[in-house]
Amino acid sequence: MTNRALLIGTLLLCAAAPLTAQQLPSVPQTLSLQDAIDLSLQNNPTYRQVRNDQSPASWAVRNAFASWLPNFTASSGVQYQGSGAQRFLSAEFRTSPTIGSFYSLGLNWNLSGRTLVEPGRQRAAGEAVTASIDASRMNTENAIVQQYVAILEAEAQVDLAERQVVRDEENRRLAQARYDVGQTTMLDVRQAEVAKGRSDVALLQAEQRLNVEKLRLFQQMGVDAPSDLSVVTLSDSFPVIEPDFALDDLLADADSYNPNVMQLRAQETSAKRNATAAKTEWLPSVSFSASWFGFTQQFTDVEPQIAQARAGAEGAVANCQTQNQIFITAGLPTGRRSSF
Repeated sequence: MTNRALLIGTLLLCAAAPLTAQQLPSVPQTLSLQDAIDLSLQNNPTYRQVRNDQSPASWAVRNAFASWLPNFTASSGVQYQGSGAQRFLSAEFRTSPTIGSFYSLGLNWNLSGRTLVEPGRQRAAGEAVTASIDASRMNTENAIVQQYVAILEAEAQVDLAERQVVRDEENRRLAQARYDVGQTTMLDVRQAEVAKGRSDVALLQAEQRLNVEKLRLFQQMGVDAPSDLSVVTLSDSFPVIEPDFALDDLLADADSYNPNVMQLRAQETSAKRNATAAKTEWLPSVSFSASWFGFTQQFTDVEPQIAQARAGAEGAVANCQTQNQIFITAGLPTGRRSSF
C-alpha cells in the first residue's frame, strides 16, 4: 500500500511539472507594441499590486454602509447538575439530577457623526485608489512604449555599426592593396586596421545594448526572457512626422486628463474627508440596546420526589385518621379540635 501511494504521488508530481511550465507567460517571437502592453498589464508586478487594492476599497465602502445597521447577538447553552447529598448538622439534604438551558437575544444600535460620514470617506478613498490604478496603468503603458522605442533605436544602432564595420573593412583592404603596390605607407594600413578594430568594438557594444534593452522590456512586461534574445523581433515601427501641437492645448489636456494629476486630486479629496471624519468625533452619539433572556430547568429523575410526596400524603392521612379515632373515643365531634 505504501509503494502504491508513493507511485501515485510521483506520477502526480510529474504531471504537475509541465502544467507549471505552461502557466508561465510566454513572449511571441514577433512582438507588437500592443502585445507588449497587454502582457505588461497582465503580468507587471507593480501594476498588479496597485490593481489589487480595488477590491478592499470596494468592500470598505460596503462595510461603512453596514455600520448603520443594528447589531444582533444570540447565545444559548445547556447545563447539567448530578444528584448528591449535603449534610448540615443532623439534617441531610438530597438533590436530584437536573438539566437546564438558557438563551438570550440582544439588539444594539449605535449612531454617531463618524458613522454618518464614514461611507463618504470610504468612497473618496476608493476613488483615490481608482485614480492610482489609472495612473499606474498609464505609467506602465508609457514605460513599455519608451522601452519599445529604445529597442528600435538600439536595432538601428546595430545596423549602423554593421554598416560601419563593412565600410572600415573595405578601407582596410584598400589600404593594404595600395601598400602592396607602393602607393601608401604601412602607417596608413595600421590606421585602417585600428579603425576596423574600433568599428568591431562599437558593433559589440551596440549588440550588447540591444540585448540589455530587450531584457529591460521583458522585465517591465513581467515575463521570463527567452534564452536566445535574437528570436524575439519587433513588428511595429513609428514614422517620423513633424509634431503639430499647441502649448495651451497640451497644458489643458494635461490638467484635465493626466492620471497623475487626477490621482493627486483624488488623494486631496480623500484627505479632506478624513479631516471631516476626525472633526465628527466631537459630536454626540446615540445608542440603543435591548435584550431578552430566559432559562428552563427540569428534573431528570422525578421518582424520588414522587415517592417522597406520596409518603408525606400517606402520613398526613394516617395522622388525620388517628386524631379522628381519638375524638370518637373521647366523645368529641370529628373534624375539629377541642382546646384544653
